[in-house]
Amino acid sequence: MPGALSVTAGSTLLVFALVEGPELGWGSPLVAGAFLPAAALLAIFALVEARSADPLMPFRLFRNRSLTVGMLVTFLYMATFGVLPYFLTVLLQSIHGYSALQTGLAFLIPSLAIAAGTQSGERLATRTAPAPRC
Repeated sequence: MPGALSVTAGSTLLVFALVEGPELGWGSPLVAGAFLPAAALLAIFALVEARSADPLMPFRLFRNRSLTVGMLVTFLYMATFGVLPYFLTVLLQSIHGYSALQTGLAFLIPSLAIAAGTQSGERLATRTAPAPRC
């Protein structure tokens, strides 16, 4: 429970600071006042998890290089291209005047293409997987 509470509160404060920073200014007392406890709570989470018998996030997982690289690539993707639908939604609705329904329909074909590509890519990867090393 302490790990869950500390990571939830820390993440919430971090998101709050990142969202309000551009609006209020990065040096604003409210933004700085959110960053500091966020960092402290996330550090508490790391300490609690390192000492827990049954952690939410076992740090031993980071010893697996493939998993760590995969998580890093996923993080970088989501931090860059993963937010693209949000900005496209703002563009379509605010600049081009699309309704919410028109915007949703504009995303329909790319979404179907992504779903089809994911399914076919999974099937192709399992058929052409490299042979295990001896």
